Parts: sequence; C-alpha cells; structure tokens
Amino acid sequence: MKGDENLDPVDSGTFLADLPRRFLTLSNILSLVRLFLSVPFAVVVLDGSDQGRLWGAILMVVAAITDKLDGDFARKFHQTSEWGKILDPLADKIAVGTVIAVLFVVGDLPAWFLIIALGRDLVILSGGIYLKRRTGILVPSNQFGKWTVGLISVTLFVLVLSGRSTVGDYLLAINAVLLLLSLGLYGKRFKELLGMKRVENGAH
Repeated sequence: MKGDENLDPVDSGTFLADLPRRFLTLSNILSLVRLFLSVPFAVVVLDGSDQGRLWGAILMVVAAITDKLDGDFARKFHQTSEWGKILDPLADKIAVGTVIAVLFVVGDLPAWFLIIALGRDLVILSGGIYLKRRTGILVPSNQFGKWTVGLISVTLFVLVLSGRSTVGDYLLAINAVLLLLSLGLYGKRFKELLGMKRVENGAH
C-alpha cells in the first residue's frame, strides 16, 4: 500500500508489531469464525442426508449469531477498524455464497439465482477494491443491503431445512429483485463517491 511504503524502519517495525492487536479483536475473530463455518456447512449438507441438512441449519444459526455479536462487540468495545470494515462483509459474502453454491449443487436452488447473487457480490467486491485504490474510501454496507442479506439468509435457511418448493421459488424471486435494487443503490453511492473525489482533485 502507498501509505506503508513511506514508513521508516522504526515505524514499520511498530506497525508490524501492533498488527496482531489491531487485527485479532473479538469482533474480527467472530467474523473469521463465521467465514470458516462455511467449510463444515458444505461438508454436512453435501452429504445429502436429512441429518446433514439439520446440522447445516444449525451451523447457519451459529453463523447468524456471530454476525450479530461481532457488530455488537465492535461498538461496545470500540473495536471498529478498517480490518473489520473489510472482514465483516467479506465473511458475510463468503458464507452466503457458500450456502447458495451448495444448494445449487444439491438441486435446491435455480441457476438464475446463483448467477444474480454471486454476480452482484462480484460487482460490489470489484467496485469496492477499485474505489479504495482510487479514493482511499471504503464503502460501508447500507441498511437496505443488510436487510436484503437478512431476508436471503432466512430464505436459504428454509431451503436448507426443507428443500426446494413453490414457496421457496417465490421467496427467491423476491430476493432477486431486492438484490438488484441493492446493487443499484450501491452503484449510485459508488458514482457519488468517485465524483466527489474527482471534484476534490480538480480543486487542488
């Protein structure tokens, strides 16, 4: 990173020594737990048994609890950081993406939803990286996006427990509309922040 290249040896040593404390906060550890829960979830659900589905649903509940707690702890213990702003949404995207991919593999989720959901996350991730490099700004998740992910999680939970159904297909259609709307809102915010940076650069 450009900011780190200008550090002298003493500052660099201090930065590296302080890195574990900055990164390994309680809220970030919970985000990491949520991220790594994707592996056992995939294993048990791909087993194809009813018991595997039950365990998958339990793991989803545990992941949802860590998602709630990491935000609470970050605010309570003043652990909000740049690491957390990256790790928390990344863990959410990987966790939800894993569930979607697994359900697609076992035949409980249509390909069109897989394309919309994963395509949206890829666009947002790529846009976030580009914006961070160009402006140094990290776009936080908006409230609409959080509610959308929450509804998707509930829908996926139902599909994990009971498999594909007509009700599930209707819920997926509603979720797809919300995903596209949240992507549009992200694109609007992305354009605004990029425009603000260009105006700022022009003023100098």
